Amino acid sequence: MRLELPGARVESSSDGQTFLFEERYGFVYLLDAAGALLVEQLLSAEQSLASLMAAVADSFDVPPGTDVAGDVEAFLTRLRDYGLLV
Repeated sequence: MRLELPGARVESSSDGQTFLFEERYGFVYLLDAAGALLVEQLLSAEQSLASLMAAVADSFDVPPGTDVAGDVEAFLTRLRDYGLLV
């Protein structure tokens, strides 16, 4: 899966907040750290659910055996609901 958003970009503000700017409709989405990581991964290349889960687990020192699938899938569902992920 991949985000196909011409002109979309992720930017961080000076106070540490991260935003996804989606120019097609002019929307701005506030992202938490995990959301920012996932969006950057999806904008950069085709990703599998397994690769996204591994990126989250590696970046946030998730203890071995912890299931991050539900959180990642919930975030991807929100992106689909917003029409950002097909």
